[in-house]
Amino acid sequence: MATINGTDVADDLQGTELADQINSLAGDDTIRGGDGDDDINGGSGNDAIFGEGGNDTLFGSTGDDSIHGGPGNDTLTAGLGADSLFGEEGNDFLYGDRDAEFLDGGPGDDFLIGDSGNDVIVGGDGIDQISGGNGDDTMDGGPGNDSISGDAGNDTINGGAGDDRVFAGSGNDLITYVVGQGADLVIGGKDVDTLRLEVTSQDLPSVRDEILEYAAWLEGQVSAAGGELAYGNLSIGQTFKFSFGLTVSTVEKLEISVDGKMRDLASLSNSAPVVAEVQSLSGTEDQPIVGNIGASDPDGDAMNYELISGPANGELAFNAETGAFSYFPASNYAGADSFSVLVSDGQGGFAEQRVDIAVAGKADDPTLSVAVPQTGTASVMQGTDGNDVIIANRMAADNSQTYALAIEAGLTDTDGSETLAIAVAGMPEGAVLSAGAQQEDGTWLLSADQLEGLSVTLAVPGEVTLDISAISTESNGDTAVTSQTVSFGTSNNADDNFIDAGAGNDYVRAGRGDDVVIGGQGNDFLYGGRGNDTLDYSTSQSSVWVNLKAHKAFGEDSGFDHVRAFENVTGTGQNDRIIGNNAVNNISGGAGNDIISGGRGADVLAGGEGADSFSFHRSDVISGRNHHGVDTITDFDEFDTLDFSELLRGGRKAQAGDSVTATVVEGGTLISVEMGGRRGSVDVVFLEGVTDFDLDQISVERGNDGGRGNAFGHYAGGGSTDHGSRHDSADDHSASNSGAELFA
Repeated sequence: MATINGTDVADDLQGTELADQINSLAGDDTIRGGDGDDDINGGSGNDAIFGEGGNDTLFGSTGDDSIHGGPGNDTLTAGLGADSLFGEEGNDFLYGDRDAEFLDGGPGDDFLIGDSGNDVIVGGDGIDQISGGNGDDTMDGGPGNDSISGDAGNDTINGGAGDDRVFAGSGNDLITYVVGQGADLVIGGKDVDTLRLEVTSQDLPSVRDEILEYAAWLEGQVSAAGGELAYGNLSIGQTFKFSFGLTVSTVEKLEISVDGKMRDLASLSNSAPVVAEVQSLSGTEDQPIVGNIGASDPDGDAMNYELISGPANGELAFNAETGAFSYFPASNYAGADSFSVLVSDGQGGFAEQRVDIAVAGKADDPTLSVAVPQTGTASVMQGTDGNDVIIANRMAADNSQTYALAIEAGLTDTDGSETLAIAVAGMPEGAVLSAGAQQEDGTWLLSADQLEGLSVTLAVPGEVTLDISAISTESNGDTAVTSQTVSFGTSNNADDNFIDAGAGNDYVRAGRGDDVVIGGQGNDFLYGGRGNDTLDYSTSQSSVWVNLKAHKAFGEDSGFDHVRAFENVTGTGQNDRIIGNNAVNNISGGAGNDIISGGRGADVLAGGEGADSFSFHRSDVISGRNHHGVDTITDFDEFDTLDFSELLRGGRKAQAGDSVTATVVEGGTLISVEMGGRRGSVDVVFLEGVTDFDLDQISVERGNDGGRGNAFGHYAGGGSTDHGSRHDSADDHSASNSGAELFA
């Protein structure tokens, strides 16, 4: 046997495997007995004592101690101070001593004594014996057939589960019994004791009459004894035995608790509403779930419904008079939810129902957008950096084609419960995607992260129709599909081609059809062929000079090109000079300050951004009695000018009587000229969308820049030029007697 002594300061003492004698002395000590039947004295201070293994004797002495018996049949004594005693495993003896203590026997058949003080005593599992001693104690036997004595003081006693024996002792005691929880014997003591019966609303109908019978019996007993106090002082009284197991004697008062709520005896004769404890409903994500509490009242009383706890994952529309409800799950929510309702009949009767909601997931329609690949060309032909020969409409049958397939897809439900897949169906034989996996049925499947840079390569040129679907899959397997059909490509020998010759001195024959040809760098021979063909210089890094009529084009970046059989021109982003031919031309200058002349024909002209000049020659408009068409400018703005110097001069000086008229017509402004009155008025150009044309934007005299000089100067032919603002009628004008006259 070892003897271990502490000091006057806070010690941490550890026993041995033998039976030790441990004295911690002063200080807030921690003491562990270890194995063996130890004898531990905490001494003064607020100590923590652990008996651990063996049948230990533990004494807190003075101070607010925490004492734990551990395994074994231990003896725990509180000593002075507000102590907490835990018997834990084994058949323990716990003694509270004089102050207010907490005693917990734990598992085993324990003996617990509160002694003096207002103690809290819990028997725990096992057949326990509890004595409250003096003071207003609170005692709970817990599971097992316990024996509880309140002794002196106003005690609160609950036998707990099992067949318990409760002796109230002196004082005004409260004894609680849960209906159906064991065959208890309750005997009151001196003074006025109260029996509280706790019952559920479901059990109440079966025990109500018996409880009311007991209440009447008790009233008679008390009255016969001469009142509550006299009845309480009876040493021996009559007993009343309930059918549900309780036997009671010499208790003066009765309380009733139904579902945790106190009820008076008058209301007990009322039948509480009847309702299922739990109602289970199910529905689908983003859809309302409608139901009713479904309560009934045996007495026919009007019922009221009160929501006592709402749903956590949705909104509830609830009718307090009828019990009808509509549950709206939160957006995209799937899972469990619940709410609880209290039903009352206005007569003291209550019932409660919990409504459990199960929301099944539903896949939401995903988003899908597919950009249609470039269509309408028989093929996209790309030259090399060398000297190429490209002849369209004679491509080999096995020449593959690759198209960008721009697919954007996404989930609308972003709570993480759904996954996204993309399916591409309708792929022709031999065609492949740059990502994804082909399935047995020929459909290609892709994930969202495989869409970037996606392309489709056709083994044989042809017209293709693809069915593209975005598929969202919910965690429960439900799916939703958004689909789009796209068509692109053409047959191998179709007419319309897109040809980029690349760098080098190339020879290109576009063939029949409406072709687009980019000569690229180098001195090229470019032949548009039949159809409405476009000569495209938009990729050039320098300005170009293009003359379709002269079959020539030049630029520092594009080189010297020989061009034939083209009807349309697309310029660069620089300052270009573009001249059409006798066909109906479509000329787009692009950005920059461009000079554009359509030539003969009803041409469509667009200068693009920049201060552009549109030049007209007399022979382009009329020759003899022939009028060669009215040009249309689609983007004329305040920075652009009309150069009529060659139109009015025709290579000679402006004639007296020449005039220009601007007339507002539907869709824009029509510009007409009358050259000396000899040929009548001739329509020259239509300014699309222009309704506030300024005559200052017409140049009628050749300047030092070859036709783009000051718009209104003095003429060599004498006289002066008068100009006015635009009016709504061509009849409003001002004019001079000689020179070019401008009218609005």
